[in-house]
Amino acid sequence: MRSKLLLHAVKGNAAQTVFAEEVIPMGALPKRRVTRTRRGMRRAHDALRRPNLVPCPRCKKRTLPHRVCPHCGTYRGVQVIEVERRA
Repeated sequence: MRSKLLLHAVKGNAAQTVFAEEVIPMGALPKRRVTRTRRGMRRAHDALRRPNLVPCPRCKKRTLPHRVCPHCGTYRGVQVIEVERRA
């Protein structure tokens, strides 16, 4: 794609407007097609995993391991945060 580009050139003390062709360089392009196997190997680690939920020892609701239980506010049997009770 080419378009006109407005350039301002300065000659001595007088400013001058010059029109020039703008050349847009192409980006990087692959040398070869990526095969289905290579594409699949690259995507092998992109899959989403289900979170490992463990039951809270106090309220028995499932929560992420090694974190404060968002339901009761305890961590390793100790009350850490105060949780508001929802009506």
